[in-house]
Amino acid sequence: MQLRSIPCLLLGIAAMSSAMMAHPHDVAWADETLDRVLDQAMASNPTIAAARQRWEMTKAEAPQARALDDPVVSITEWDIPSNGNLSETGQTWYGIEQTFPFPGKRGIRGAVARLDAEAAEQDYLAVSRRVRAQVKMTYARLYRVQQQIAVHREHQALLNELIQSALQRYTAGAATQQESLKAQVELSTLHASLLVLEQEQQSLRIELNTLEGRPDDPLFFGTAQVEYRPFTVALNTLETQALEQRPEIRAAGRMVARQDEAISLAQRGWWPDFVAEVSYWDVHDGPNRWMLTGKMTLPWVASGKYRAKIAEETAGRARAEAEVDEARNETVSLVRDAFLKLNTSQSLIDLYRSGIIAQAEQGLESARIAYTTGRTDFLNVIDAERQLRDVRLAADVAVADWAEQRAELERVVGIDLP
Repeated sequence: MQLRSIPCLLLGIAAMSSAMMAHPHDVAWADETLDRVLDQAMASNPTIAAARQRWEMTKAEAPQARALDDPVVSITEWDIPSNGNLSETGQTWYGIEQTFPFPGKRGIRGAVARLDAEAAEQDYLAVSRRVRAQVKMTYARLYRVQQQIAVHREHQALLNELIQSALQRYTAGAATQQESLKAQVELSTLHASLLVLEQEQQSLRIELNTLEGRPDDPLFFGTAQVEYRPFTVALNTLETQALEQRPEIRAAGRMVARQDEAISLAQRGWWPDFVAEVSYWDVHDGPNRWMLTGKMTLPWVASGKYRAKIAEETAGRARAEAEVDEARNETVSLVRDAFLKLNTSQSLIDLYRSGIIAQAEQGLESARIAYTTGRTDFLNVIDAERQLRDVRLAADVAVADWAEQRAELERVVGIDLP
């Protein structure tokens, strides 16, 4: 490269930097708060809607389970002549019959269905909490990406200033070709990272639209905001709340109670059911008659079937108890893990805000002054700029991680935390 081409190269780099600062994606997005996004998701998310309809379906099963079987109406032509002429039959019977389960069976069936509905309600609440957490986590990642985009663009402007300084020093004969090449590589790398971040921002906007139940709507999400508030709730308090409030544990508990009722119902399978029938006989050539009929099932004939049913429901209860233990153990583990990560994020945030960022800013300013006075080279300034950029990006990541872990903790505990 000819030395006289260096000023042109530096001017080209400066122009490229200015062009990147005026990116075509910089449009005026309408602001949306996290609360509004959550309200939209709770109202329109199809996963939540499907879980609610499953709950509604199971609620409708309880009155069906308690109801009697439909009565049966019958008409019987008795004493039909061999010629098949129904007008010459000897009698016409009009009957109605009703099956009556052994007392107590219908109530237990209703209890089983009611507990199924209560478990489905908890499943619905668990789905709602999961979607709510997904929205908050996606929102936090969007915040992180948008903050990183802002940092990249600020550092593009900073590099542009450094390039102008390098150009002035080169014009004065105090800069080298290596400095200009280093600036070109640094700007190109920054631009490539910015393209990736802007793509990620669009992907997160699409994900938020989907969670809100409006995947086909145009993207108009604004700037995400995360309010950092140090979390001070004790771990044992969170564990207690989670074990009491988490929908997954409550759903598993309802299934244990459901299996208790199912075992009682299976044991009552040994008890007979009854059928009552009333018939009126229209005797064509004599006085009419009434008939009362009572019937009873004989479950003892197929005793093996009922023993197998009791064994099935007993095994189901053991499984339900195991699932309760699994849910409780998982909950304690998830609470402790999220609590640990949340505290780590808080420590990092405090660390970055209490001094590391300020120290990196001072380091860059010191390097710029030293470069201007000729006491250091351009590469040291670039290194100081990169160090400041990395620290600021890491601080934004820590805030986003804090918000994500808080959302995960709320999901596991089953309530919104203060």
